[in-house]
Amino acid sequence: MNIGIFGGTFNPIHIGHLRPVEEVREYFNLDRVLFILAKNPPHKTNANIIDAKIRFKILELALENNEFFIPSDIEIKREGKSYTYDTLIELKEQKNNNYFLIIGKDSFYDIKSWYRWKDILSIMDIIVLNRRLSKKEYNEEYYLNSLCYKKIDKFEYTNDFKRKIYLFNNSIIEVSSSKIRENFKLNISNKYLIPDKALDFILKERLYRE
Repeated sequence: MNIGIFGGTFNPIHIGHLRPVEEVREYFNLDRVLFILAKNPPHKTNANIIDAKIRFKILELALENNEFFIPSDIEIKREGKSYTYDTLIELKEQKNNNYFLIIGKDSFYDIKSWYRWKDILSIMDIIVLNRRLSKKEYNEEYYLNSLCYKKIDKFEYTNDFKRKIYLFNNSIIEVSSSKIRENFKLNISNKYLIPDKALDFILKERLYRE
């Protein structure tokens, strides 16, 4: 099967995550997408990150009505930091599947700071989601060359390991988890930003109020 891997803190998950990944799933004809919740993300030390098991419950509820989207607790079960490399290696042991790592453009431009990033680029193909960057814009082709990728066509590049990077032109939805958390604190509605069942759970449990 062709399987997408989309990881994140999901604090909480929202349509800005879901809609672009649905477009990727359809375009690349993926059989499913694993939404992998990071229990202990190495790049984030934010005290506003709520317990991983609660975030996972929200994730399950948010994905409930999409048969192609599968919540994964693989990183919750593992001790220590939630390194993408370790997760990819564990998933690759299932040899009958063909995996695609799905990441946002912001993460893509920070990939050199990731644990064993060079190994990640040799493990599987990567689909980069389009996002508006708050920091300076990068020259995509120059950056890809620095990662030893060569252009195949306008949106597709390959490296010496015969792995590809696709620059995907998905819809950009201007919403963030931090803005949603702020809305909860200010008692501003998040309806239509989070799937209904997930939103109902957050409101019932009075999460993100502090």
